[in-house]
Amino acid sequence: PYICPKNGETRKKSDDVCEDYTQDISTFISIDVIENNDNPQAQRLMYEISRVRDENITCLPEKKDRVSDMKEMLRNRAEKAMPGSKQHEKYERQYEVFINLMNLLSEDIPAAELTTLIAVRCGMNIKTVRRDIEEIRYFLKKMSPEHEM
Repeated sequence: PYICPKNGETRKKSDDVCEDYTQDISTFISIDVIENNDNPQAQRLMYEISRVRDENITCLPEKKDRVSDMKEMLRNRAEKAMPGSKQHEKYERQYEVFINLMNLLSEDIPAAELTTLIAVRCGMNIKTVRRDIEEIRYFLKKMSPEHEM
C-alpha cells in the first residue's frame, strides 16, 4: 500500500497522482565548481561559505587525551557491572592495575619491572597482573574507534 504524502490516503501503485499534486523543484548551487562567474551574488555566497567553513574549523573541540578516554572506559565498565559480583571485583582490580601502570610508566620504570611492582603495590600475584593487563589491552582494543572501522 502506498500513502499519499499530501492527503494521507492509502493508494495503489497504479492509481493516478492526486489532482492538486505538484512536485517541488529545488535549485542547488555547487560550491566545488570553480567557474569564471561575474555574478556578484554567487561570489558573495562563495565568500560566506568559506567564512563559515573557517569558523567551524576553528571552533572544533580539542581531542581529549587518549589515556583519559581509556581510564573513563575502564571506570565505566566497572561501574556498569553488578556491585558485589566477581565481574565487578575483576573490573575494579583491572582499573586499579591500569592506573598503577600509567603512574609507573610516567616514572620511567623499565617495562620488565612493571608487572612485579604492580603486583607488590596491589598485593596480587604476578600472573594475575599479567592476565589483567592482557584483558585490559583486549578490552581497549575492542572499544577503540579504529577497531570499529
